[in-house]
Order: sequence, then structure tokens, then C-alpha cells
Amino acid sequence: MKKKIFIGISIFYFLPLILTILQGCIPSCGNTKQSYFEVTNMYLVTKYGGGIYDDIEIPVSSINQVAFWLRTDVRYYGSINLFSGGFSAMALDCVSISESKETIESLEVYSDKDFEGYPAGTNLAPIMYIRNMRSNFAGISEFIALRLKVDEGYELIFKENTKISPSNHVFRVVFKDSKGKIFEMSKEVKFK
Repeated sequence: MKKKIFIGISIFYFLPLILTILQGCIPSCGNTKQSYFEVTNMYLVTKYGGGIYDDIEIPVSSINQVAFWLRTDVRYYGSINLFSGGFSAMALDCVSISESKETIESLEVYSDKDFEGYPAGTNLAPIMYIRNMRSNFAGISEFIALRLKVDEGYELIFKENTKISPSNHVFRVVFKDSKGKIFEMSKEVKFK
């Protein structure tokens, strides 16, 4: 009698667990969801020496150690459950990475002060690298030419051999996506 009760409990306890684990291990598990995001706001943050600073003087010799981080606020939408039923509700979800439907149309960086070879108000994109959170650094124009989807964040750094004179620079970044949304951000950086 105890043996039958033990077997009955084991079946009711372990069978759903085993089915759930098996469904979670199947590559195309059928519980696939697709979700998208839309950038609602964008911020410019200064990173230097592994930290995020609002008010720090940076040596001009360390200009290529300064990174501008384009942070975003996003709104997720379009999550569609393509299959549900049975034990699939208990299985591990095979969720695809959320992505944007828009691509990057343009990205421009300006300073209110001169750089060597670039007068104040000139687009500094030719002397900067960009990367999203999934790729290595590339030149801004090459990155834009790839027509990549908008990501949830970017890092901008100056290329090697970029020269700057000591002063306070107000940088302005203009980001435009394929939907026509334009985000403009400004940040002051003090170089000594």
C-alpha cells in the first residue's frame, strides 16, 4: 500500500517537472515571444577611468580615455506569445532578445570649442569611435552605414591622436532614428 502511494505521488510530482525540463531543453520550444522596444528618451553621461562623473577635470593627455555613454529610456511592446498550452506555461520561455524596429539614421557630435583641425561647431564624428553593447568600437560613419537597429545604449570615445586644448567643452550629441525621432543631449567636460 505504501509503495502504491509513493509511486502515485512520484508520478504526480515528477512527471510535470520532467515534462517542463524537457520542453525547456528543446531549441524551438514553441513558447517563443518576440518583443520590441522604442527609445523614449536619451541621456549623455561622461565616463572616465572606470567611473561616471558630472564634475571632474580630465587631463588633455587622457582624452581618448573619456567616453560618452548614450543611455536610453525604453518602452517595451509587441510581446506576442506564439504558442501556449499544456505544460508550456511551466516551461522555460524561449524569449528572443528585445530589439528596436528603427535603425540609426545619423549621429553627430559637436563641441563649442575648437579641436585641432576641427573648429567649434564642426561635426566631430570623424575623430570618434562608437560601439553598442554588442559590438566592438567602429568609426561613427562606418557604424551608421551598417544600418543597424537602434540599441539600448552606446559608447562614444575619441580616436587615438586626437588633440584638444585645456578648457571647458560643452559637447552636444544629435541622434536621429529611421522613424524621424531626434534626441539632442549636451554635456560639459572640463579638460585641464
